[in-house]
Amino acid sequence: MSQSVDTAREAAARSASEALVRPCRRAFAEFGGRALWNIAEAPEPTRTEVLAITRQLRTEGGMNARLLAEQVEQTARADL
Repeated sequence: MSQSVDTAREAAARSASEALVRPCRRAFAEFGGRALWNIAEAPEPTRTEVLAITRQLRTEGGMNARLLAEQVEQTARADL
């Protein structure tokens, strides 16, 4: 069981795929000042950072930010 936990942690720490990086860059471009003010934009975000961005978009952003967060999360699930 510990091996599967380690594998999950390693997967979360790896850099996200380009399919996840693109919408994250879009999130910072469109919603950075309003919803992502407390998160630094990483050149190559990890999956963990991507999920932090989506959480912040849902909490601090408007409807368009929530829609982008949903798209990113769907892509993240498909990318596992």
